[in-house]
Amino acid sequence: MCNNERKRTGNFGNFFRRSNAMKTKMCIVLMLVAVLTVMQSANAVLITNGASTVFDSAGFENASQTTPYRWGNPSNGVIDADPDGASIGSWAVVENSNMKDVQVVEIGETGYDPFPYSGDNYLRIYRPAGGETLAAANFAPQTSGSVHCEFMYNADGGSVDYMQIRLSESDDNTGWPAIVALATRSDGKVNYYSGSWKDTGLTYDQTKGPAGWQKWEIDYIPGASTFTFAIDGVSSSALNVSAAGNPGSLIFRSGGAGGGAYVDAVPEPATIALLSLGGLLLRRRKA
Repeated sequence: MCNNERKRTGNFGNFFRRSNAMKTKMCIVLMLVAVLTVMQSANAVLITNGASTVFDSAGFENASQTTPYRWGNPSNGVIDADPDGASIGSWAVVENSNMKDVQVVEIGETGYDPFPYSGDNYLRIYRPAGGETLAAANFAPQTSGSVHCEFMYNADGGSVDYMQIRLSESDDNTGWPAIVALATRSDGKVNYYSGSWKDTGLTYDQTKGPAGWQKWEIDYIPGASTFTFAIDGVSSSALNVSAAGNPGSLIFRSGGAGGGAYVDAVPEPATIALLSLGGLLLRRRKA
């Protein structure tokens, strides 16, 4: 009888141990599912000043338009899907009469759009024949500190000169004179403006499609005469500005006729860290 009691007690102990192990694994799985869900809507800060966020693109995932433009072929667009969903700061858009030149694009289409870098949506700036096309990320003017801008950029082949990115005091439709003015060239180089267009020494990826996404960064101290520019961690520093000032707008402006580019958010480092933590916990349980 005693042996039977011990056997039953042992069975109950094994059951509870297995039950606790299953609960732990289930919690880890649920955590990973939650992390993967967050990754789909995770947004990177687009513009910061020190520890403060001055503009957050919200990854274009919570834009207030009813339906983002689903495909990227400019000839069949019917929705004016402006990027009006910033969670901090605001967007301003200048388009031509067809109202299809600046759009929040959903998903993508092979041969037209490169597909998003993160989440479901991203921004397209396109320029048909003539006219001014731009999207401006506006924020409170920064008079001190150190302003940092970061975003994912895709030139989608980069066959057209002078897709411009400007850090200016205001958008004023053109954002000129700019504090920082960058322009892509069809030969893969990136120029900056300081009295005339000059070579930054950096090149951008001209690969068409998803492989062409790169992280671009601009660092500028308000009132300073120089700035730093980086592509995928490779930087060029002490570049002279066009005109010193207090930045309040980051502007993405279309290049020559028929050209365009795409912008998306950089995934949050916290999301990546959580996912790594989940993997570590699973490995520890197996050990």
